[in-house]
Parts: sequence; C-alpha cells; structure tokens
Amino acid sequence: MDIKISDILDPACVALNLEVKDKTDALNKMVDLLAKSGKVQDRVTLGSVILERERLMSTGIGNGVALPHGKTNVVDRSMAVLQRWPRR
Repeated sequence: MDIKISDILDPACVALNLEVKDKTDALNKMVDLLAKSGKVQDRVTLGSVILERERLMSTGIGNGVALPHGKTNVVDRSMAVLQRWPRR
C-alpha cells in the first residue's frame, strides 16, 4: 500500500513560524491543530497520550526534528502535523 504525504498531512495541520515556549507547548499546539482541523474529537486524551510518550523517551531524531506519536483509541488512522518555529 502506497501512502502519499497528502494522505496524512492536511494543510490545516501546518503551522509555520509558530511561537512556542518549550517542548510541552509545541506538543500541545500540535494536538490543538489536529483538534481544530476536526481530525481528533478528544483533544485531552490525545494530548495526554502524546505527553506521556514523550515523557518515557524523547521522539526527537536530531537537527531539530521530532516525530511525536502515541497509541490511543481516539485516533483511527495515521495523521501528521508540520510545525516550524524560529531557532533560539
């Protein structure tokens, strides 16, 4: 099965030049984008799952890139968010 980026990344889930205070703020804003786009109905549960997964082990892969993820029954398919913020 071939998956295209357009299958999982909705333009409504892209935020460029985003201002964030810290990693937790960035993760919360990621979940907010998914909720505002209608991709996720239970923002609280997804947020908790993502933050707990990050607490167990960072999803950072280097060079300022991270792939936060988690398993929950409030998400029924793969989806992505693209965020970018200025380096500090």
